[in-house]
Amino acid sequence: MIISPFKKKFRVESRDADSKQVLPHHLKTVILFGGIYSIAMQMAILLVPLYAIKLNFPPLSLALLVSLPAILQIIIRMLGGAITNYLGEKKILKISFLCITIAGLVFIVSDSLLYLYLAQLLLSTSRGLFWSTAQTYLSKLPESEGRLNKIFGMFEGITAVGAILGLILAGYFSEWFGISRAFISLIIIGVISYFLTNALPDLPRTEQSKSLSVGLKSLKQVAGHRPIYLACLCAFTAALPLSLVGSFYPVYLNSLGIQEGMIGVIISVKAAGTVTAGFLVARFLDRGRSNLPYMISFILIGSTLILTQMFSSPVILAAIIIFTGLGSGLSSILYQSLTTKFSTVENRGAAMAFTTNFWSLSHLTVPVIFGVITEQMGISLSFVISGISILILGLLGTLLFRWFTGSEA
Repeated sequence: MIISPFKKKFRVESRDADSKQVLPHHLKTVILFGGIYSIAMQMAILLVPLYAIKLNFPPLSLALLVSLPAILQIIIRMLGGAITNYLGEKKILKISFLCITIAGLVFIVSDSLLYLYLAQLLLSTSRGLFWSTAQTYLSKLPESEGRLNKIFGMFEGITAVGAILGLILAGYFSEWFGISRAFISLIIIGVISYFLTNALPDLPRTEQSKSLSVGLKSLKQVAGHRPIYLACLCAFTAALPLSLVGSFYPVYLNSLGIQEGMIGVIISVKAAGTVTAGFLVARFLDRGRSNLPYMISFILIGSTLILTQMFSSPVILAAIIIFTGLGSGLSSILYQSLTTKFSTVENRGAAMAFTTNFWSLSHLTVPVIFGVITEQMGISLSFVISGISILILGLLGTLLFRWFTGSEA
């Protein structure tokens, strides 16, 4: 009863602006935001530790500077789902871009650890708000109906391209202009994105969704809904390879005697698999049941993690990591589409925030678990144990779908 007026309103707008193709334009704008935002975040990921090193911060301070804001990100994302329902997706996106802009300004004037922490906290707030809000917005657009996997795939692909560009630009900008001036890029991206958001329509909301207390109740409702944890499992597993890129992939490759430059090349090709998942494979996911792509994605990730520790050739390892990226990309698309499937328009923001937090949870826990296993048994067994665990979850795909959802699809 709530969805129908939502569709009706947008269909009228579509007829009024058929020649301008208003809805496709909005879709493309939000998808483009994924790439632009990814550029900013990847630049910050590289520039922040470089800046901390330049300022001669000790290793522990650097580690805390990078890891602690992730906790705030999880908290912001959990509350952000309810706040999104209350304020609407468009306003939340603008707040997220505003946080990037202010963070860029703080980075430029930073000369102490306190300022860097403040900037990092602003970026964490932005991250906690942006991803689940953008995904929620895409899922609510009527143009997305019937082809969510394809649209989320495009979003995933553009995001992966942005990640590659962000890392490349951060390296060159810091070399050409200096590290502190390179942060001006964040300000430019934040300001442009803030004003571009004005071109997006405010999505219709029910009177209930305008209540903050109802938004918080939606979060509780989502947390008690068993099928949503299938999307959470996909989000956690999709983020796992990325967690290793920032931790134990480089450690393992270095242990093989591979030089730093080649390590960067090998790890970066993971994005090629993610882009393939986003632009080529995702369009076929809407044609069948979700359990098959779930199984494929988990089997790809699990088997390639096992294969990784069997080879030392850079070429073979690069090929393996491409398929790891493909599995990760598929799983990322699935968690977004499954979240949409197992939520309603009223609690969609809370649902996206809840499942996306399992992505962040992967970044917090996977390096620690890998570290413990590596210390006790060696790094090769870390890859084997994690790979076998994910492989089993993939092979049990149909049974897991039945248990989580009560059906096979």
